Amino acid sequence: MKKANKKNKIYFKPVHKFCGLDYLTLTNCPVYKDKNYGEVIDLTAKEMEILAAEQIVKNMVPFRGIEISILRNALGLSYESFARVFKLSAATVFKWEKARYEYVSLPNDLMLRLFASEELGCDIEKDFSKLSKIETPSQPITFEIAA
Repeated sequence: MKKANKKNKIYFKPVHKFCGLDYLTLTNCPVYKDKNYGEVIDLTAKEMEILAAEQIVKNMVPFRGIEISILRNALGLSYESFARVFKLSAATVFKWEKARYEYVSLPNDLMLRLFASEELGCDIEKDFSKLSKIETPSQPITFEIAA
């Protein structure tokens, strides 16, 4: 994504449905006005995916295809390299991502969560009884970019 040039003043505003996730709101998203496109988010796609992936992991959001796709892209991994980490086929990862709103099994969710927490440097719950009760957020998750 094109960064704002000196002529475009950056301001901050909330962005709901961040990265296409109904439950995620970034409260201080940097944006600027572009004469051709209107308001433009002043973050690259990768920066947005990393922010979203961190919130998915930290907030114990269950993994569906859409979250797996965001995680894989945030880590800059191809289907093949992502699959290799888990000793799976690229077709399995593709199938997960294609089923955008279907949840993966609990063992797969835990495996993905542990890997993501290591790669993103996020702390996660260590108590299995809590980890095994991963649920879709009942309230929107709001977060801000650290200054």
